[in-house]
Amino acid sequence: MEKRELSLKDRVDSKEVANYLEDIIAGLNTGTICIQSGCETITLNPSTTIQFEIEASTKKDKGKLNIELSWSAEKMINSQDLKIMSSEPEPEPEPELETETEEITDNSGI
Repeated sequence: MEKRELSLKDRVDSKEVANYLEDIIAGLNTGTICIQSGCETITLNPSTTIQFEIEASTKKDKGKLNIELSWSAEKMINSQDLKIMSSEPEPEPEPELETETEEITDNSGI
């Protein structure tokens, strides 16, 4: 899968930023976040477990808040491979090694 990126860096009203954040929250709750800028669109499907980082700083008359969310696609479990038990399973038996037996013929009475 090719890497696709869409970014925006602009000065916008704080109420507009709050609306964007609310849309992100709604997308996290539904499992789909769609970001569109002009004719470019990226659809993200966050997993239920998300790496969350937040960083805040101030310097003179400036403030900065970085929020990073990242995730990996959830791995589907094959239900045929899944077993849930209330006790430990019995160990699998060791395979028996086949040994060749030689047939011994008694030729002494001939």
